[in-house]
Amino acid sequence: MSDVNETVGDRLKQVRGQMSQVDFAASLEIGRTSLINYEKNQRQLDANLLTRLWVLYGVDTLWLLTGIGTRTAEKLTADERKLLEQYRACSGEAQATLRMTAEALAARVPVGASPKIHVGENHGQVAEKITNKGGVSFGGKSKEKT
Repeated sequence: MSDVNETVGDRLKQVRGQMSQVDFAASLEIGRTSLINYEKNQRQLDANLLTRLWVLYGVDTLWLLTGIGTRTAEKLTADERKLLEQYRACSGEAQATLRMTAEALAARVPVGASPKIHVGENHGQVAEKITNKGGVSFGGKSKEKT
């Protein structure tokens, strides 16, 4: 999160960085005077400019306007969007299993090893083993991937 005293204009200057006002304004298809007014908080950013900042520089709009979050908006790939859609379509139990599996894979736990990853804060299940078939063992009960 940004400094509490930071303004939208201050954050816009951060995005511009070492680029000249003339070059930055040209990239945004606005005049230098308009950019100066935005940076001095004498003019509010409009939707078109916010969109250009996101497209050209990956600037997270929430961060730019409020200072909440991080400067760069995270763009998902097509595969990531599909994975997220599939995750959201799953039941709560399936989501818990997916989270546990993702943690194990991210930790690069070898097949057959015992990662002992707790699923959820109060879920109570512990993954004990990832099987060769891509399944997961919960307390001796193995759920094989079919």
